[in-house]
Parts: sequence; C-alpha cells; structure tokens
Amino acid sequence: MRKIEKKLWSVIPFAIFWSIWKLRNESVFNGVEPNFSALCETIEVRIALWVKSYVPDLKYTVHDLVNNMQQISKCLR
Repeated sequence: MRKIEKKLWSVIPFAIFWSIWKLRNESVFNGVEPNFSALCETIEVRIALWVKSYVPDLKYTVHDLVNNMQQISKCLR
C-alpha cells in the first residue's frame, strides 16, 4: 500500500498544475469563464485516472477513488 500512497502523492502536484494550465488556456484562448468548483472536480478525476493508470492492479475503480478518497486513504495507512 505504501507504493500506491507514494504514487498518489507524486501525481497530485502534476494534476493540479496541469488542470490549472488547461483552464487558463481555455480562458485566455477560448474566452471560457473559469469555474473553480468544476476545476476541483477535474483535478480529483485526473488524479484518480492517473493513479489508476500508474497502478493497474489497484483494486479500487476510478469512481471509488474520486467519491471515497477519505475512506480509501484510511485503508492505505
């Protein structure tokens, strides 16, 4: 489980920066109004997708990772 937790923490900064960069580009180049609650959801989903792709034998689905992160993190400890 330490491997999964380590991957999770390594993915988080990249997912945050990538998501902010994408939102910034959409705002600047396409005139999209920033929606920060949607940005937070996008970050959560992106983290779950990336962790799932890095650790394919993870027993949790992407849906589980997004919706039950607090409970899963307790199990990882």
